[in-house]
Amino acid sequence: MRQLVRAALPADPSAASVRIGQLLDERDTEQRVLRDVLQQLQEGNAELPKSCMAG
Repeated sequence: MRQLVRAALPADPSAASVRIGQLLDERDTEQRVLRDVLQQLQEGNAELPKSCMAG
């Protein structure tokens, strides 16, 4: 897995380090949003987007 991830990163160590930081920030944001949605679901406050209700 590490080899696969490293192969997908820029070759320059400095650039790779910056990209890893960006990816970690994105993941933090995604996890925060998912936790918020989960909390809303558990509290019964979640609303489905209109695109989900059409169908």
